[in-house]
Amino acid sequence: MLGFLILFLSIMSDIFLQDNLDQVEKQIWDMLEKGVPSYKASFHYVSVATIAYDKPELRTVILRDVDVQNKEISFHTDLRSPKVAQLKNNNAVSFLFYDPETRMQLRCSGKATLHYKDAHAELAWGKSRLPSRLTYTNILPSGADLPAPDLIDLNRTEVSEEELEKAYDNFVVVTSKINQVDWLFLHYKGHRRALFDYVKNSFQWKQV
Repeated sequence: MLGFLILFLSIMSDIFLQDNLDQVEKQIWDMLEKGVPSYKASFHYVSVATIAYDKPELRTVILRDVDVQNKEISFHTDLRSPKVAQLKNNNAVSFLFYDPETRMQLRCSGKATLHYKDAHAELAWGKSRLPSRLTYTNILPSGADLPAPDLIDLNRTEVSEEELEKAYDNFVVVTSKINQVDWLFLHYKGHRRALFDYVKNSFQWKQV
């Protein structure tokens, strides 16, 4: 396993050290795709920034879906979460990915769309595991004051349909159309940076 990992990292480094930005961009989205199913992948967790009314806000979410063809990435959240209200007010969103193995950073920016009780949300809910669904059974909204931690037993297997229906009432899929990817690759042979702009259809090297 260790040998495979070393080989994989070596192949990625070779691609990222090339001058072919098309290949670099393809590898970036391949890594994003691999971040969806595996909690061990660096890109499985991503920091997402939204614009509050007087300040930016940042938090970590789980990467739930990647659509390479349409350049979209998705995560799940609670309808009562402050980020939902923020995105309704301003749907500009930014994502920060970092892979410590390759020392690669991605800053992705775009526009978010909220999916609530539509075909997109229904499909995502159907793919969600029971422990993930149980996280939406909280009675109080995210950030509410509590006298003590409110712990949800995520290992329960006996869950009523009524509970799951109420959980689905709180479930939102946030899909973001990525307009730009700012890529930074730190390497002893020389750092590299490029901007992939999907609005202008432009791939451009940038000063680190």
